[in-house]
Amino acid sequence: MAGGAARISNSKHQKHDGDEDVYDRISALPNVLRTHILSFLPTKEAVRTCVLSKRWKFAWTSISELEFIEAGVSGTNRRINEQGFEKYVDGVLGRHDALFINKFILQCWCRDFHHQHLPLHVSKWISTAIALNVEELDILVRGLEPVALPPCLYTCGRLKVLKLCGILSLQVPELVCLNGLKILWLQGIMFLEDNSLRKLLSGSQFLDELLVRTTPWNSRSLGISSLSYISSPSLKILKIQDCLGYPETMDHSIVVDAPNMTDLHISIEDARRKCYTVKNSPNLVSAHIEINPSPSADVFVKLLENISHISRLNLLGLTKDLLEVDHYQNVPVFHNLKHLTIEILEGGWQ
Repeated sequence: MAGGAARISNSKHQKHDGDEDVYDRISALPNVLRTHILSFLPTKEAVRTCVLSKRWKFAWTSISELEFIEAGVSGTNRRINEQGFEKYVDGVLGRHDALFINKFILQCWCRDFHHQHLPLHVSKWISTAIALNVEELDILVRGLEPVALPPCLYTCGRLKVLKLCGILSLQVPELVCLNGLKILWLQGIMFLEDNSLRKLLSGSQFLDELLVRTTPWNSRSLGISSLSYISSPSLKILKIQDCLGYPETMDHSIVVDAPNMTDLHISIEDARRKCYTVKNSPNLVSAHIEINPSPSADVFVKLLENISHISRLNLLGLTKDLLEVDHYQNVPVFHNLKHLTIEILEGGWQ
């Protein structure tokens, strides 16, 4: 009884509807459990719980997921107003005392003189996340001037998911050690050297999924020589969103060498790509090819020749001209094909 009385006296109670005594079960939970609950909230909401009581004041400082989204960057309602954004992120990271974090999400602007120091802040914030042994890093930076990523990014052994999008520049060193990396997304980022993707993949020996998206606005965006050869012995899923926008004189070819690849997704958003070659892919099962606008028939036929052993094929965005019988005299038979979807833009049938 004495122990029970002590527990009651040390726990919060609230009065509701006269004499009814309501037990505050959440505040009475162990700190570890309350911190785990807060991890399911957006970071800005979790931080706000510090005003509830003394017991809640520091509960958020050990949450395992951190999310910082500046107003106007995306459509989410979890945005933080740009006024004081840098100060807010610095404050949260400065008070955070966990030994590791599972996920770090950062979405921000770098667009004018008000954000002139933001590139340095972004690099510092990413370095802080890496020092906390982050497992998933999701970075989106919009703006005009590229933001350099810190060197420590390339040797983060605990990192499992890396998603980079926007005005980011990568100076990939010769030594890359990302042995824990399983998922890599590169969308419109800037490689400072043409062999950067090769070095990045060679240092990611257990990579399962790769997504790359080229952009037309930057001549060193991932898409020229960086994307000309994709080789990974461990890769299972490859997604290419190809939007070149480069001069006609350049060599627009892509060679994929992935012996363990099972799923291939290609979205051709530039008809000038001269060649797509998929070699050494005996385990390839499924291919999803979306074309807009249509490439030349030779490019399309060559791609089909490389994947004739698959069992599932989706062809989207084709035109009637591309399906002329004369183009396909050399196309091999798909002996293993069990599922075929064809979507044609002109004519209204699928």
